[in-house]
Amino acid sequence: MKRGHHSTVHCEECGAFQGSLLCTLTHGELVEIEEQKTVIPYRKGEVIFRAGTRPNGMFCILSGKVKLTQLDDFGNEQITRFAMRGEVIGYRAFLGRDVYQASAVAIDDVKVCHLPESVLLRLMSVNHDLTMSMMTLLSDALRNAEYRISRLTLRTVRERVAEALLLLQEKFGYEEDGKTLAVVLSRQDIADLAGTVRETATKMLSELNSDKIIALEGKRIVILDRDRLFDQAGLVD
Repeated sequence: MKRGHHSTVHCEECGAFQGSLLCTLTHGELVEIEEQKTVIPYRKGEVIFRAGTRPNGMFCILSGKVKLTQLDDFGNEQITRFAMRGEVIGYRAFLGRDVYQASAVAIDDVKVCHLPESVLLRLMSVNHDLTMSMMTLLSDALRNAEYRISRLTLRTVRERVAEALLLLQEKFGYEEDGKTLAVVLSRQDIADLAGTVRETATKMLSELNSDKIIALEGKRIVILDRDRLFDQAGLVD
């Protein structure tokens, strides 16, 4: 595992612990995890794992933001979801004993804890709450995948771009001003999330900007009228 080191940070003292998958573990089980986990830093744009390779465990995000991407039938990249502090990634391939179907890429500087396969399998065999949490993750992932398929086939590009901005707001929230999205993405990333090409996504963003629904400040996006953005996405708040 590249650039990894064993951490002295205890899981129970970690800011990412509360609400994470690991909060189902007992103190003794957490100690076992701590003795074997590895903390790995990644720079913005670096690949944490790549589609087609096999997992040897899972990753828990300690800090930073990650995007999960995969290629469609035409070779175009699509963002399937985002993950941030406290969330686990790579669990579907690990639980399915399969290769990764998506790649995980750091959006900004990221630190992840790699949880080895051997300790995870042992803990799942004795901690039923952990196993049920894993099953819940899989169920949520399936439901989100089904929704994404229907969204791409039934919605217009303008609706998908508007919904992509709402998804980013829901996932990452706002900056202190209460209007600016607390994540910085390229126009290509927004296009990948909306299932379109960069030029079309840029045009839709410009139209939303002209209509004073959003404001574009470089790569920063300001939500000026969330209610109208919901209308543009064809959603009911």
